[in-house]
Amino acid sequence: MTTNITIADFPTGRFVRSVLGAGLGTVLALGPCSPAWSQGCAAQSPASCQTTNQYVNSGGYEKIRTFLGGEPGVSAKSTASQDMERVLDGPSLARVDLPGDLYLFSACQAHNCDDKGAVVVRHDGAIIGTGILHYPNYPSAVLTLFIRTATDRPSMEPILTDWAQSQFDAMHALENQEKQPISGVEVRILGLPR
Repeated sequence: MTTNITIADFPTGRFVRSVLGAGLGTVLALGPCSPAWSQGCAAQSPASCQTTNQYVNSGGYEKIRTFLGGEPGVSAKSTASQDMERVLDGPSLARVDLPGDLYLFSACQAHNCDDKGAVVVRHDGAIIGTGILHYPNYPSAVLTLFIRTATDRPSMEPILTDWAQSQFDAMHALENQEKQPISGVEVRILGLPR
């Protein structure tokens, strides 16, 4: 028996009981990544995008590159924008609607779903923060946050840390491993020396 799943079969991202504390659920959105599939989605109007693939392929990558500029990446060989493109290029999750007219888009790296990325966007399309969950010393996971100003830290750090922990927990549950906290959080304010 074959089951055809379309994007219409998935919820619009309202599966978060609470941004803090309860964790973010995971919904895998399957479908072709093409302009026709992204019709009506525009990065400057994130509520029109149902999945991360739609968002990044409708101007989101350009917005991420502009937001991150030439910021160094999580490894010495890459920029932060290259890293974000890498971790948002794989299996796409449904958009998560957050309080305060914010939206979270996330995905994992193609063929290496341990590494994951998220971007938090305001209703007007402005990016507030991004995060990369990566493993510089496997199995210890580190979340690297990129924010514009120190004033964004109190709102972005809990949202992205909760997202990262939920993704880390889900991966460990699939591997029948005991839940544990991510090893660390590195917060980078864009434009400041490291």
